[in-house]
Amino acid sequence: MKVSTTVIASNFRTCKNIYKVNVSVLKTESGSNYTLETISFQSKDYTVEGLLRIPSSEKKVPAVVLLPGATVPKEGTQGLAQILSGMGYASLGIEQRNRGGVNPQYDFGLFKDGKEPVEHKMVFDALRAVDVLKQDTRIDANRIAVIGESNGGRFAIIAAAIDPDTYLNSLPPRKLVMMHSVNDSIIPMELAENTFRKAKEPKMFYKIVTGNHGFSEGMRVPLEIELRLMFR
Repeated sequence: MKVSTTVIASNFRTCKNIYKVNVSVLKTESGSNYTLETISFQSKDYTVEGLLRIPSSEKKVPAVVLLPGATVPKEGTQGLAQILSGMGYASLGIEQRNRGGVNPQYDFGLFKDGKEPVEHKMVFDALRAVDVLKQDTRIDANRIAVIGESNGGRFAIIAAAIDPDTYLNSLPPRKLVMMHSVNDSIIPMELAENTFRKAKEPKMFYKIVTGNHGFSEGMRVPLEIELRLMFR
């Protein structure tokens, strides 16, 4: 299933349990108004690496998990991470298994053999990243969301509701926000609209006239508006 360029599946304030995750800080970079940490943490049979960017603040800040599109490394999340930091939000962009790629035939074979599909583990990785943010004392654990671009948008929905389309009804009371460029040459607008129609309120869809496939400047304002509403 294909979904919109950018998906925000909010908000993990309804998730009360926090799983303790051992986090290793591999590298730290300090800027004039932010701290950027390269971190790693264990998620089942995979060690996830991520870039944790936290804006300078005297109080706890809201945060988002950033899931890049297929073939995009964690470094590819940092353009959006910088924008979010300027809005006052921390972010954790993760290195997805197989760089976000999914092999349905291989996963189906695993499923038939009673083994866990790789895609399920990738969703688990995203949820584990939420746990990492929740336990960080610099983060407001009640204000965490997930943002995904392209195929990362699929995992954003799955992480918040279990499975896109089939279980979209499980999202409420978490809000679904979809942004899709009218110029997207990879995923047609009608596919994104079809997914959106299956979702229940609360939800919001933005048709963006800038860019092609992926985050673009036209998404900046609605992104800021929707995150402000989610984290109020």
